[in-house]
Amino acid sequence: MNFRLKGKYKNDDKIYELKPFKKIIQDSVNYNNLVYLNCHSIIIPILLKLPNSLQVLIIENCKLKELPKLPNTLEELNCYNNQLDSLPELPSKLKILRCGINKIQELSILSNSLEELYCSNNQLISLPKLPNSLQELYCSNNQLISLPKLPNSLKTLVCEYNELTKLPNLPNSLQILYIDCNIISKLPKLHNSLIELSCLDNPLNLLSEIPINIQFIEFIKFNKSNYLLRYLNKFN
Repeated sequence: MNFRLKGKYKNDDKIYELKPFKKIIQDSVNYNNLVYLNCHSIIIPILLKLPNSLQVLIIENCKLKELPKLPNTLEELNCYNNQLDSLPELPSKLKILRCGINKIQELSILSNSLEELYCSNNQLISLPKLPNSLQELYCSNNQLISLPKLPNSLKTLVCEYNELTKLPNLPNSLQILYIDCNIISKLPKLHNSLIELSCLDNPLNLLSEIPINIQFIEFIKFNKSNYLLRYLNKFN
C-alpha cells in the first residue's frame, strides 16, 4: 500500500496530499500554516520541528523513537505503534492522546484539557494525576498496580491485563468498566450510571449490587456457581 503524507492548512477545510516530508519542510511558508498533519505508516526516522500552528498530529506506525517539542496549539496527538519510550511535555490544549503500542514507562503531566487517553500496550507501572476533564481512559496491557483518583467526568474505564489489586472509588458518571485479567478481589460501589461491566479472570469474592441500568455484564465466580446462575437469570 502506498501511504501519502496528508495535511490541512489554516482557514481551509480541504485535506491535501503533501510533498515528501523533506520537501514540505523546506516550503516553510506552507509548512508553518499546517493545522493537520497525517504521516500514518510513513517511515520517519526523525521527526523534525513541527509547525507552531499544528492542531492535529497523526504519526501512527512510523517507527519513531522520539518526538520533538510539541506546539502549544496541539489538540490531538496520535503516536500509536512506534518505538517511543517517553513523550515530550504535553501541550496545555491537548484533548486527545493516543500513545498505545509503544515502550513508554512513564507519562508526563497530563493536560487539564485532556478528554481521552489511550495508553494501552506500554510498560507503565503508574499513571499521573488524571485531569478533571477526562472522559475516556484506556490503559490495558501495562504493569499497573494501582490507579490514581478517577475524575467525576469519567465515562469509560478499560484497564484489563494489569496487576491491579483494587480500584479507586468509581465516579457517578462512569458508564463502561472493563477490568478483566487483574487480581481484584472486591469491587467498589457500582453506580446506576453503569451500563457495561466486564470483570472476567479476577479473584472476586463479592460483587457489589448490580446497577439497575446495566445492559451488558461478564462475571465469573471462582466458587459458589449458583451465584453466577442467579445473576444471569436476571437478564433472561
